[in-house]
Amino acid sequence: MDYRDFGDWLLGARKPRAKAAFLITCEGYILRLKPSHPKANAKGYIPEHVYKWEQFHKACLLPCSAVFHKDGNPRNNRRMNLVAKYRKRRLRNK
Repeated sequence: MDYRDFGDWLLGARKPRAKAAFLITCEGYILRLKPSHPKANAKGYIPEHVYKWEQFHKACLLPCSAVFHKDGNPRNNRRMNLVAKYRKRRLRNK
């Protein structure tokens, strides 16, 4: 029997990989796959704490606001731990 009879099975068929529903960044934040969300990045992921805050409050965040974790733990995305605050712009020193 020749190895060529096995074809793609032997070499490993190249199939497109499915995207993961969740990713964890190096900072510890959880990203959720929501390609249709307006705040999704180029790969279709949105930070889970932003998504959960918007779902709980049934509102979208303004561009000048951000969601913060009260306890500082980026993986603790319980709704009582999330608070939206005004994000101050960094002033450039000229």
